[in-house]
Amino acid sequence: MQIFITGRNLELTDDIRNYVEKKVGKAEIFLDGIIEANVVLDVQGHRHIAEVTLVARRVTFHAQSETGNVFASIDDVVDKIDIQTRRYNERIKDRRHRASQLDAALQLSEMGEIAEVDVSDDEEGDVPRLVKVSEKFAPKPMTAEEAAMQLKLSQDDFLMFLNPETDQINVVYRRRSGDYGWIEPEFS
Repeated sequence: MQIFITGRNLELTDDIRNYVEKKVGKAEIFLDGIIEANVVLDVQGHRHIAEVTLVARRVTFHAQSETGNVFASIDDVVDKIDIQTRRYNERIKDRRHRASQLDAALQLSEMGEIAEVDVSDDEEGDVPRLVKVSEKFAPKPMTAEEAAMQLKLSQDDFLMFLNPETDQINVVYRRRSGDYGWIEPEFS
């Protein structure tokens, strides 16, 4: 991230530059992909105005603060930017989870249907009878490690879950050897 600092009616000392770079640099923690930050520090009488504009991929954030001290203005404007970036991240996260849960519910549409599939066309008579059971459920978003821990606590042989990294349905299953397997679909 490039940080551009402009001073109006104010001499930009090394202390001010370092303070701005330290404070504005923390915005990268909350938002990935920040391209540049434009900081304007202005003094009008005994009012110190700090203005910050963050330019990121597909979004721009802007905040302004006015106090009696340049450092207090910088702190206040950075707090406002942090609040904006956190809200943006929460909205993006909520949108992803809502869409992925809707897709999962659409994929698992038929509630409680049981269908027997006739496999007697095979020449071998010892083919087991295949029973299809469909249940509608909303899988919880969790990592593969969390799903393995959940499976360990249950008596089930497998667990379907929604992988938040790929927004796909994954399966963790108990292997005969005692460890766990993980099935992650790969669509071409």
